[in-house]
Amino acid sequence: MVNPKLHFSTDYSISSIIYFLIGIALLAAQSWLIYGGVEVYGKFTSTYVLATVSVFVVIIYLLGKRKAQPLQFPSKKGPSPFIWALVSSVIAFLSYEELRKLFEWEYPNPGKYSDVVPQIEWLFTRFVNGEYPYVPLESFSWKPFPVYMPFHWLPVGITELFHLDSRWSGYILLLLVSGLAGYWIGKIKTGGLWKVLALALPHVGLWYFIIAKGMSMPVGFELPIMAYYLLLGLGLITGRNWIIILGLVCCILSRYTLFFWLPFFAILFWLNREKKESFRMWGIVFAAGVILYVLPFMTQDPMVLFKGIAYHNKAVTAEWAGYGDPPESYTHRGGIYFAGHFKEMLNGKEAAYQAKFVRFIQLSMMGILLLVGFLLTRVKQTWHWRHLSLAMLNLMVVTFYLFSPLTYHYYYLVVTILSAVLVMDLIPTLKAPHADPTE
Repeated sequence: MVNPKLHFSTDYSISSIIYFLIGIALLAAQSWLIYGGVEVYGKFTSTYVLATVSVFVVIIYLLGKRKAQPLQFPSKKGPSPFIWALVSSVIAFLSYEELRKLFEWEYPNPGKYSDVVPQIEWLFTRFVNGEYPYVPLESFSWKPFPVYMPFHWLPVGITELFHLDSRWSGYILLLLVSGLAGYWIGKIKTGGLWKVLALALPHVGLWYFIIAKGMSMPVGFELPIMAYYLLLGLGLITGRNWIIILGLVCCILSRYTLFFWLPFFAILFWLNREKKESFRMWGIVFAAGVILYVLPFMTQDPMVLFKGIAYHNKAVTAEWAGYGDPPESYTHRGGIYFAGHFKEMLNGKEAAYQAKFVRFIQLSMMGILLLVGFLLTRVKQTWHWRHLSLAMLNLMVVTFYLFSPLTYHYYYLVVTILSAVLVMDLIPTLKAPHADPTE
C-alpha cells in the first residue's frame, strides 16, 4: 500500500531533508529561468543567473552525497513497487491534456515553424520504405541535411503503429521510463509523500515549458531525449548495469552531447567495478553502435556523420550572421547561453570566425570539466563513484549548452531532467546508512 506519511522523526537526517528541499527549489528556479529569466534580468544577466543556479544544483547534490552510500533498493514482498510504477506513470500523464492543446491547437503543423519534426518524419519514412534516409529534404527551399541520430527518429514507429501525431512518441517513452523510475523508487525505505515528490521532479521542467507556451518544445522533438537521459540517470542511481547500458545506447545513438562525459564514466566504471563487467558493458554498447548505426548507415555513406556535423556548422554560422534586416541572431536574445556575450565581444569579426571561436571555448570547457572531475576523484572517501558520475553528467551537459555556438530552448528539457535526477537521488531515507564510497 502507498504510505502517505512523511515520517518526520529521528530516523531521518535533518540535513538530508534540507538538501532535498533546496534541490527542489533550485530545480524550480532553473526551469523558470529558461523562459522567465530573460524578462526579469535581460538576455545577458539571465544567462549568468541560469548558469549559477545550474551549478548550485550540482553543488547541493555533492554536499548532500558527501560520504554517503548510494540509495538501497531492498526486495519487497507484494505489489508495492508496481503500485509506485503506476503512480509515477500517472504523475507523468498529468501533462497530457496541456500537451494535447499545444500539439493540436497551438502548433498543429510544426513544419510551418521549424524543420525539426519534418526531418524526423522524413528519416523514419524513408527508412521503413527501404530507402537510405540520410539525404537532403527536398520539401524545403534550403534542402536541410537530416542531422538526427537513429534513436532520435526511430520512436516515430510507436506513433505510426497507433496513427498518432509523431510528437507523442517521445511522451510515450517518457511515460514508460517514468513507470520504471516509480518501480525502483517504490523500493526505497521512506515515506510515501517523499516518493511522490521525487517522482514528480522529472516533469517539473516540462511543466514550465508548457506553462510558458513557448514554441520551441511543441515544434521540436526533445521528449525522446528526455526519456533517454532519465533512463541513464536512473541506471546510475540504482547501479543496475542493464539500465545503465540501455541508457548509454539510447543516449549515444540519439545525440552527440554524451560523448564528452563518456571517458570520465568509463574510467570510473573500470576502476570501481569488476573488469569483466566493464568489458561486457562497453562490448554491448559498441556492438549496438555497429549494428544500429555503422552497418545500416555508415557502410552506405561513410561520411554521413561528418555531413551532418558540416550541415550543423553551416546552420550555426547562419545564426551568427543573423536573419532579416537588420540581421538578428534570434537564439542569442533568449538569455539561455553565452553566445550573445561572445558576439558582443567579437563584434566586427566574420560570423564563421565567431562561431569557431565559441566552439573552441566550448571544447575547452569540456576539457576543464574532465580535469575537475578527475581531481574530485582524488578526494578520498568523499563521494561514491556513481554520485560523481551523475554530478559530472549534469554539469557537462549544462556547460555544453551554455557555451555552445547554437542552443535552442528545448535543449534545456534534458538539463532539467538531469537536475531532477540529482534531486531525486537526494530523497530522504529512513536510517540512511553510510559506507566507504569506493565500494
